[in-house]
Amino acid sequence: MTKHYALRPCILFLSAALSVFVQAQTGESLPIVDQRTDPSSPRQAPPGFMVKVDAEHGECMDEATRQQVWQEISTNIARLREEDPNAVPVERGTHPLFIWPTRAAASFTGYGFEIINNFVDHNPAFNNNLTDWNCGTRTYDWTSGNHMGTDIVLWPYAWRRMQEGVMEVVAAAAGTIVDKRDGFNDLQCVNAGNPNWNGIVLSHADGSTTWYLHFKSGSLTSKVVGETVAEGEYLGSAGSSGSSTIPHLHFEVHDGVGNYIDPFAGACNTFNGTDTWWAAQQAYKVPRINHISTHYASHEFYQCPVPETTYEQSNFMSGDSLIMRIYYRDLDNNALTNLLIRDDQGNVEASWNFNSPWLFGSGTWAWWYWLIDNSWATGSYTFEATFNGATYVRPFTIGMPIGLEENATPLFSVAPNPANETLRLSDLPSGNIRLSLLDATGRAVLNERSSSTVHDIDISGLSVGAYQVKAEVDGRASTQRVMIAR
Repeated sequence: MTKHYALRPCILFLSAALSVFVQAQTGESLPIVDQRTDPSSPRQAPPGFMVKVDAEHGECMDEATRQQVWQEISTNIARLREEDPNAVPVERGTHPLFIWPTRAAASFTGYGFEIINNFVDHNPAFNNNLTDWNCGTRTYDWTSGNHMGTDIVLWPYAWRRMQEGVMEVVAAAAGTIVDKRDGFNDLQCVNAGNPNWNGIVLSHADGSTTWYLHFKSGSLTSKVVGETVAEGEYLGSAGSSGSSTIPHLHFEVHDGVGNYIDPFAGACNTFNGTDTWWAAQQAYKVPRINHISTHYASHEFYQCPVPETTYEQSNFMSGDSLIMRIYYRDLDNNALTNLLIRDDQGNVEASWNFNSPWLFGSGTWAWWYWLIDNSWATGSYTFEATFNGATYVRPFTIGMPIGLEENATPLFSVAPNPANETLRLSDLPSGNIRLSLLDATGRAVLNERSSSTVHDIDISGLSVGAYQVKAEVDGRASTQRVMIAR
């Protein structure tokens, strides 16, 4: 079974609902059947699967909370102007032109880190009556309100990358801080209108304001209400504070008299029409690969708000599963991806094509797998994907020393390894521990519970081969590989 995400940026709840074209369902990943192997490829296309992240709706910021924010802004501006009549100047005239309000931290070396899950809803009716600026439905509402901002979500590994501070929020234009909130819980997993968000509101020269919500606690700039920031200046780091179930930025814009603005100009923008507020407006769809990776298990451990256990690995041995995964942004129907595996001499080991069956997905992932056997030569390889004119590369090795990058400090010990009849787990953490033994495809072949620091697993009935032992307790998970040999 695949993991089930609960991604709900502001009012959005995203589940890893699995769809066959437009019919949503839950359960196993959808097998990929429409792929073609290059006739000259030494190997056939591997089995593949897809998961599409679909949206459900819930409530975000109610009108009472929004009016409270306006009152705070008004009070703060009045106080600042009482202290200094020139504080928070308003020149009126031309509105600002925004730069993009997020950037990757300097330490981030990946391909991409964000997706846009939702735009502003321009249909004033409620209950799933939706129209975004481009006349599509990439937005949401609820029984008594409409979404009035742009949700920029960390993708993939949102909780892990939140802790790493990957998505930095910056000032879309120069302005004065007129509201600032910090210190609230940033690990929210419930979307029920919680008003306790961390964030900043800026006032700009024409009197317009930009709202930046859901920051990670303690990540905000040291500047205080009344101080100015330059365009592009750091404001904070994306989190999941307030009404939120996934780390993200809710970016909201109002003009000088408080009217809603959608910075994206388009035919169905009912606020400011074809007048863009972006210095360089992004396209409606930005098709790209955010992350390409290799793993030793087909599943992931996800439990909001625990950082994801991804089981990524770059070193593989005979008997291992080689799981190749791609996380897409804005994957459209029939979008073509060319995939290949190349050895260290540049020779193509395998080459195949994949056409997406989905109508559209702002966040989608696909994976393929092989069981490594002795037909694979020892050495270095690359898993490569060419999509929308760009090529993405993930190096890996076969036959090199095993390295479990995410489990350098495991929760338990395993002996013997290789094992024969009995596998002993020791140094287990206290608590009600869930233990699983997974075969090379990631399927659980044994599931047991333990409350002891030492636990024996009978493996006498299992076939020889490579397995993973997984322990889960109190939102933590650790996996170690074992061999059964006789």
